[in-house]
Amino acid sequence: MNLPSGATVTEFNEGSRIVLMPKVYPELNRPANLVSVARATRTHIVWVREPPGLFAERWTHARMVREYQQNASLRAYYADLLALNKQAKPSVVLIMGDGGYWHPEFIDDLRRDAPVAFWTGDDPEGSEVTSRPFVQYYDYAFCGGIYFSRGIRIEEKFREWGAPVATFIPLGACPDKYVMQDGRSDQEFFSGQRDIDVIYVGAAYKGKLRRVLILKRHFKERLFLAGKRWDGRGLGWKGVAVRLFTRLGGIGRIGEVSDKDLVALYQRAKVGFNCHLSFGPSNVRTYELPLNGVCQVCDCADGLRELYDLDTEAVAYDRIDEAIRKIEYYLTHEQERVAIARAGYLRALRDYPIEISFARLFAATDARLQTAQRA
Repeated sequence: MNLPSGATVTEFNEGSRIVLMPKVYPELNRPANLVSVARATRTHIVWVREPPGLFAERWTHARMVREYQQNASLRAYYADLLALNKQAKPSVVLIMGDGGYWHPEFIDDLRRDAPVAFWTGDDPEGSEVTSRPFVQYYDYAFCGGIYFSRGIRIEEKFREWGAPVATFIPLGACPDKYVMQDGRSDQEFFSGQRDIDVIYVGAAYKGKLRRVLILKRHFKERLFLAGKRWDGRGLGWKGVAVRLFTRLGGIGRIGEVSDKDLVALYQRAKVGFNCHLSFGPSNVRTYELPLNGVCQVCDCADGLRELYDLDTEAVAYDRIDEAIRKIEYYLTHEQERVAIARAGYLRALRDYPIEISFARLFAATDARLQTAQRA
């Protein structure tokens, strides 16, 4: 169904709970993933894709206010969403990703007919344009990362910034980003097919360049490296710096891989390197790596130990030289690597599919709604 504003509505009716989702984060933005979520949570998802090109760039709070006054396409989209909200009568409206596309007055209008939840995984680095100016406007604020700074949780910052309710919900892994063991023996799944020693697939960010360069110089062809924006496109002047860095550092060309190819590569990898710009963990690699049977070596130890048993289900490091030593150790101690990969896989399979994250989110909104009704 197409709305007058040019937005497209797709429904996945798998239950009595109705959830209106005006925007989802890119990892989830495929029908197969939303079908899986709807079935697992017995939910009727009403998914709206905004008019083409409307949110082609990330908006700051200032731009959102400006567009609200001047952009007729945005106001038409808002009007369509408000009408759809009245018609659908959802139990909750769930907005994912950046908060910068939604004016406070529009959120207030939505809340007249249904509670509105916000779920983002971009903190702490993106908080000024993603969450800080916005979390106060929602009935619920869910964060996909654990730590904002040393000893301070992101959910604490959300409450400090005015969120009435703030809870950590892992972003989890979408079903099209992993393939389960499914009858393959441990030798077949965790050892036999794995001819890539180390893999890292991630976007080019200034805060990660040095670590990736050191990793590549050490492992050379044993490291498979891929990700977005390593050619500098879309990064402005920073893109020139990225191109110079990769060229002068001898890294070579780093290309992108499709989701299908990424899963195939993960299933060939022995060790998966993971890193963040600062604190976390807050990326989907944290869940995708173990679900594909990879032994994960990850930073952000304080947060990681809340997700996995360290040295049993995942391996933590503080410095890049420590990461290299640990990766080399597990590459030469096959039984220990397989044991961690297997335990991490079972933990992630139990706790971190995206369907389970949605079930946790809906349980949290239900509990809040029941509390409000009793008050």
